[in-house]
This record gives sequence, structure tokens and C-alpha cells, in this order.
Amino acid sequence: LPSELSRLVLDHVAFRYRLVSSSPKSVAVSVWGPRGLERVLHGLSGKVGRLHFPPFGDMVIAWSYSGSAAIWNSTSGQELWRSSARNFIQHVAFLPGVGRLVGCLSNGSVMLWDVASGAK
Repeated sequence: LPSELSRLVLDHVAFRYRLVSSSPKSVAVSVWGPRGLERVLHGLSGKVGRLHFPPFGDMVIAWSYSGSAAIWNSTSGQELWRSSARNFIQHVAFLPGVGRLVGCLSNGSVMLWDVASGAK
């Protein structure tokens, strides 16, 4: 792992045991497996603010201090979805049954994204 980490999340669902990480100045997310670095995910427009592995599926969600958010397939690295907001996204939750992502923004508002269409 790199010597400087600002975010580190363990995916222990389905015995995958992967880590995702980012460094303090990075706009990329690194996915680590038992044998080392597996892939680097790009797509955020600013420094990585938070990382999340939902407790289902094979995804990693990241959001940035600039208000962008993205979802990738953590195995293939394929970007599944990307969007942005005008404020820093403080937290997100994915609603799997309806395919929506809920974000709490720094200005106190809540935003709901439809992952399939990208609509807010």
C-alpha cells in the first residue's frame, strides 16, 4: 500500500477481501486484492472525499470534495455511473431495490440520483 493514505475501506462481503484506497491529493481510487494492486479507477473531478463498498454486488462508490460521485464494478474496473452536485457530498447510500443513490450534501440538502438514467 502507498505510504500516504487518506481513505481506506475493506470489502469483506462474499469473501472477496479487497481494499480500496486513495491518497490525500489523489483523484483516483486504487483497488487492492490479496496479491497487490488490482486496478486504479478514474472518473472523479476532484480529490476523493469518501469511499464505500455496498453490502451487495461487486461495486465501489466514491465521491469527491468537488461534488462528483462515481460507481465502478470493483472486479472489472468498468465505470457504471457518474454524476455531480454543486456542493461537497458528505455521505451516500445506495438503494439496491430501486437503483437509486441518496447523497447528503454540505449545504444540508439531500439529493437522489437514478443510477440508470443519471437523473437527479
